[in-house]
Amino acid sequence: MIPLTILFHEADMRSHADEPVPALREGACHLWWARRSDAHPELAELLDREERRRATAFYHSADRDRFTVGRALTRLALATYLAEPPGGILIDSKCDRCGRPHGKPRLASGAGGIELSISHSGERVVVAVACDSPLGVDVEPVPPYLATEELAAQVLTAEEVAVLSSLEEAERATAFLTYWTRKEAVAKATGQGLALTLRAFSVSPPGAPARVVTREEGLWQGPMLLHDLDPGPGHVASLAVMGPCDRPVDRDGSTLLAAWQTAVAPGPSRTGDKPSEQT
Repeated sequence: MIPLTILFHEADMRSHADEPVPALREGACHLWWARRSDAHPELAELLDREERRRATAFYHSADRDRFTVGRALTRLALATYLAEPPGGILIDSKCDRCGRPHGKPRLASGAGGIELSISHSGERVVVAVACDSPLGVDVEPVPPYLATEELAAQVLTAEEVAVLSSLEEAERATAFLTYWTRKEAVAKATGQGLALTLRAFSVSPPGAPARVVTREEGLWQGPMLLHDLDPGPGHVASLAVMGPCDRPVDRDGSTLLAAWQTAVAPGPSRTGDKPSEQT
């Protein structure tokens, strides 16, 4: 049974938002940004049983918060496009290789040709949404220290390693994460994730416009567009899209989450359970 408090229409969210959400047309890509600090116990109501099980399995509360915000924001964002209650939207995350729920997220219904990708790390959470164009997004925090030499040998091509090694030590962490987020976004867009060999393709160096430079034959079919994103201080992020994509548009996911909490509080006590995803 779906709790009555999550069966509210998108108009209830928009009445609390600063501006309406534009339609998701072909070639458009929207990026919904939120923060780990947006986590709230009530957001768990927007997760299905399997997602709640995954959330409670996290040892660190920060990981649990990021996961919960990411999944709640995904349903709220999709509800603005589908004009459906967010609690009724089923997301299929089944891995195509092993069947476990850690694969590329997709709408179980396949409605509207909507494609999506989720990333959360550090203090940032982002949900990318497009129409008829598979995409991948990745965000990473820049730590005070990163073992770039060891990591680069595992995921960068020889040419990329040479560029990284030529930089000043203080620049290498951000530069490596620029390479990493671009490649991780590509891997997510293809649907292969880390099963894709990241050394099998190269991307442009940090500071240059983001693009795929070389790739081994057969890695994926069709074009791959890359965009560097602005996730805010202390973080690096990239977007990859397999198809047409205008300039990505940033949306305020924190406001969307807050609007939902305002819309459902101080409603009646919450009981019941949301059905697990069906594939």
